[in-house]
Amino acid sequence: MADVINRTTLQYIQSVNTPDYSDTDWIINPDLSAVSGVPQKYWKIVGDTIVEMTTDEQAAADMAIANATPVVGQNYLTTTYNSTNQLTTETWYRDSTGPGAYTTKVKETNYTYVGNSMTQAVTNYFSLGGTILTTQTTNYFTDLDSKMTYMENNI
Repeated sequence: MADVINRTTLQYIQSVNTPDYSDTDWIINPDLSAVSGVPQKYWKIVGDTIVEMTTDEQAAADMAIANATPVVGQNYLTTTYNSTNQLTTETWYRDSTGPGAYTTKVKETNYTYVGNSMTQAVTNYFSLGGTILTTQTTNYFTDLDSKMTYMENNI
């Protein structure tokens, strides 16, 4: 078993079956000590090494995210990964471009993985004021014999 990071997307997955991941597309067992405590959006790959972006590169990354404005009146999705096998998706809504325009987060889902198997999804739904209206948690388990993942059923 190994940990891998995708050379293009920086997706980090722990405890994988190494032969399933080509070293052309993935760095096998990457050394993450240089980016410990650094948000993944500020990571970059130099050769086979994961390093922290420079201050200028971080500012450019933040500017690119800020300038990725959606079409007025549309939802848009952002996705982030972290080094603890979690994936977060956020759904944002942009209301208008005129006076009083706003962008607000309406939904956030945190997915937790063990290896390639999702174990939990926690979804928060937000009001336009940013407070959590409701939270939904779904647990999953994987049958290792069949390699199928099932949603936990509460009876």
